[in-house]
Amino acid sequence: MMDLLRQISVTCFSASYLVVLVLEALRFLGRVPGRGLAVIVMMGLGIFTHVTYLTLRAASIANEANVGRLATWTDWSLMVALGLAIAFFAFYLRRPDTIIGLFFLPAILAMIALSRAVSHMPAFERSEAVEVWRGVHGASMMLGSAAVLIGFLAGAMYLVQSWRLKRKQAGSSLRLPTLETLQDLNRSCLIISTAAVGLGLVSGVVMNWNRLGVIPWTDGGIILSGVLFLWLVSATLVEYFYAPASRGRKVAYLTLASFGFLALAMTGVLSSSHGADQSDAPAETPIQNIDSEIELTRKRSGTGNDNAARPVMTLKMIGCSHHDAAVEIREQLSFTENEINRTFELFGQRFADAELVLLSTCNRVELYGAGSNPASLQSDDLIDLVADCLNQSRDFVANHMIIREGREAVEHLFLVAASLDSMVVGEAQILSQVKQSYDLANDADRTGPITHGVFQAANRTAKRVQTETSIHRRRLSVPSVAIGEVVPEVFNRLQGKRVVLCGAGEMAEETLRYLKNGGANNLCVVNRSLDRAQKLADEFGADAESMDSLHDQIVQADLLIGTTSAEEPIVDASTFAALNAKRGGRIMLVLDLAVPRDFDPVIGDEPGVYLYQIDDLQAACNRNRREREKQWPKAKKIIDEEVDGFFQSLQQRATGPVIRRLRERADKVKAEELQRLFGKLNGSTDTAMQKEIEKSFDRLTNKLLHPPMASLRDDAADGHSRGLLEALRHLFNLGEDS
Repeated sequence: MMDLLRQISVTCFSASYLVVLVLEALRFLGRVPGRGLAVIVMMGLGIFTHVTYLTLRAASIANEANVGRLATWTDWSLMVALGLAIAFFAFYLRRPDTIIGLFFLPAILAMIALSRAVSHMPAFERSEAVEVWRGVHGASMMLGSAAVLIGFLAGAMYLVQSWRLKRKQAGSSLRLPTLETLQDLNRSCLIISTAAVGLGLVSGVVMNWNRLGVIPWTDGGIILSGVLFLWLVSATLVEYFYAPASRGRKVAYLTLASFGFLALAMTGVLSSSHGADQSDAPAETPIQNIDSEIELTRKRSGTGNDNAARPVMTLKMIGCSHHDAAVEIREQLSFTENEINRTFELFGQRFADAELVLLSTCNRVELYGAGSNPASLQSDDLIDLVADCLNQSRDFVANHMIIREGREAVEHLFLVAASLDSMVVGEAQILSQVKQSYDLANDADRTGPITHGVFQAANRTAKRVQTETSIHRRRLSVPSVAIGEVVPEVFNRLQGKRVVLCGAGEMAEETLRYLKNGGANNLCVVNRSLDRAQKLADEFGADAESMDSLHDQIVQADLLIGTTSAEEPIVDASTFAALNAKRGGRIMLVLDLAVPRDFDPVIGDEPGVYLYQIDDLQAACNRNRREREKQWPKAKKIIDEEVDGFFQSLQQRATGPVIRRLRERADKVKAEELQRLFGKLNGSTDTAMQKEIEKSFDRLTNKLLHPPMASLRDDAADGHSRGLLEALRHLFNLGEDS
């Protein structure tokens, strides 16, 4: 056998590598049966003969007195070629579909050719070879240890980042690299450290061989290097071949392995005289903000004057939002399209002359009602309506619905429309939702003069805030916070990631827009209506699938997004667990932007799965509020101005006709009395005297009219003008048409 091995020459492994290069070039001809297996066989044969040749070459000069082992330029050129060959073989086994052989193999053959070109150069002496290999050994072991340390730190950061994401802490100011970055760094450090320690082991053996003339297999340093190398090889096998483990579990194992490596290496170095001559000395020991203001605005009634807290007009509002109700509560109080239609129908049966607008979004449910007089519609009536339409107990609805009336209700609507009460202050979506809610009520014939006036004013107010402040600039909706704040904590980039989006409504469309802007290029829209999914997919360059293929899509997904707001979760926990087991431990980010929720919250406990629901985005949204803090006072001033202006306009509409008729009646009586007086005087007064008399009558009229007119204005502002209006009409005979 040894005689056969001694026949191995440079030509043997050179020919093997050349055959592999030809096999790689055959890729250009299309699929060649058996090509991949032939590459593996020939590459394995080439590396085996390459290693055998170097070993026998070193042994052949073992008896030469002062010639270094593996200490010529030829040896080193061949070892570089061997390193390249091993690297290519490892990459090829991992990704056989790539064409890296067309780059590696020419370099390998070039290094072999270089070894022949420098063969005439003399070998180094043993003492020189010892120093060279000592340097290689030290540098390799140092590089390997540094890579292990970096990998350990990357693994520790990965575990911390995973812990943060599981606890919904994405988007905070204290940020770590993405899970993907830390995962890649951990894997890269493992590969580098294994290769470096392997080189350190070989160079240590050669160094001692040159130093002592024999290979001291019992040397503590060689044994330590071997143990460390086997330790890293085991970790590498876990990384690449332990398929059942999730990514997080693998990182945890590798982090522990790295810690063990460092502890073992430190113990070995401190307890040995590795690398030193017997005569060497022992080695030396080495050397108040926007959130509170919004909350105050939500809770207070009015703008600070004495009249603000009193009921205004007959507008009533009941509702709950993300400020005061958790997503579990909002799910039970949310309205489907059919329930909205039923609510309008039932409201019309109970209150034929009253008005109603219903606003139902992911973050809020609000009903705005108005009657022909204060007694015709009460807030309790709206609570009963919600309980009946949603089949909820009246106590449950009453306990979770906040009641606002009059000025407070108007101010709240203006804040909502202007996106100052949103989870993400400045988002654009809420104004369109307010408009849509009014249009639905109008189509159901449930609007009237009060809701028409207040919703038109809300629309005008929102546009003023948008144009006169920068609070909407670079504005963020909930999807943009999810894509812009949470996704970057997990993935380096969206490009190449499989993104599966469930639903094809307004939220889905907005989410797709942010995904495309973020670089996503592998999108799939899954929806019950395939036609609707296809329409949306065509617009954004995505695939379209029906809900029947959802399970297959989940297995492929890196990022899963739910926007359907189905009444029941579209995937239950047990089904998701089975699907996740088929994903090979890959990281998955799940964004549930729907209310009711699309995914069972339990799926967030699955290994490697990070679930963010709509309420979990609150931290990022709060930061968004703080960034807009400087614009808040200006925007709030606009709200106050518009609320005041709305009620001034309302006051004028309510009292203007009566005041005008009262003034006209007084002027008519004054004119008649002046005419009668001047007739009796029979021209005995000159023009100047007549003007003084007219001025006196004017002053008298104004003084008499001022108290009732002032009271009328005040009562109109307070919402109690109806009684005084009727009294004035009756006392002064102003007529019902006033």
